[in-house]
Amino acid sequence: MTTLNALICLAIALRLALFVKRRYRPWISVLAYLLTVACGSQTLLALLHVGNPTHWSVLLANAVLAVLVFSANGNLAELFKSSAAHSRLSSWLLHQKPVKEKA
Repeated sequence: MTTLNALICLAIALRLALFVKRRYRPWISVLAYLLTVACGSQTLLALLHVGNPTHWSVLLANAVLAVLVFSANGNLAELFKSSAAHSRLSSWLLHQKPVKEKA
């Protein structure tokens, strides 16, 4: 289970690290940096066999985080972006298509 968690964390860290931003938002950049470092360190700790085995709840939380990050193509701002009716995150959780904002 630790190896699977390490792979999920590696995928999250790589997706966030390879995202090319179009607009700079300081708090989103800090959040992306912290998530990249946290997930990258989990991968390194698992490879070095340091720390405790991964609990299933941590694996589940990381899997959900990976799905959210990949559904937003690595753009954390998209997860918190609000539109007229729902944010992208709430639309994804409700299995609805997000409402497009009119330009």
